[in-house]
Amino acid sequence: GGYPLAVALTLFPEGPRAGAAPEEAVDGAYLPSWRAHVDRFTPGERKPSTVDGLRALRVTGSGPKHVREEVRKPIVLKEAQAVALLRERNPGKSVITYQARMSGKAGDFIPEVVVDPGEYREADYELSLSALLVSSRRATLLLECRAPTSRRGECDDALGSFERGLRVVERPRRLDLWTASPLKPGS
Repeated sequence: GGYPLAVALTLFPEGPRAGAAPEEAVDGAYLPSWRAHVDRFTPGERKPSTVDGLRALRVTGSGPKHVREEVRKPIVLKEAQAVALLRERNPGKSVITYQARMSGKAGDFIPEVVVDPGEYREADYELSLSALLVSSRRATLLLECRAPTSRRGECDDALGSFERGLRVVERPRRLDLWTASPLKPGS
């Protein structure tokens, strides 16, 4: 019963580096997905930091979100199946009322019956958005967290734990290959 806590990790090989780019560049490159998760986005605090010797940036935001959650899926069956099920549910009834809809390819429409319309629950949430950007020489890592405002502490804890535990391992560079001039015979 509540908007779930969501954590996502994305790696960007190109883009502005955390802690070195203006806020507008950071917002434009890394945070457009936040606007899809809230009805109205309000940017929050930005705090530069260091993660295992790399430049990092903690970013926050917030916004309201109207959520429509499916509690029970609707039951939609082909007409013959639906009539059999409805007769089973209502034994002895000769008249069965149902809501039908057409489906299938053009010219081959098969009636479908909505046996049960399902159940939905709607609610409004105020979401807290937090992110940690860490830039290395090759890429920028974005760890983002969304949660109801009441669970913002869980986002802060998750990002803080990641920030303290992250270790960057750079792979050795591939050796450059030098081709020498072929030796002359007899040398």
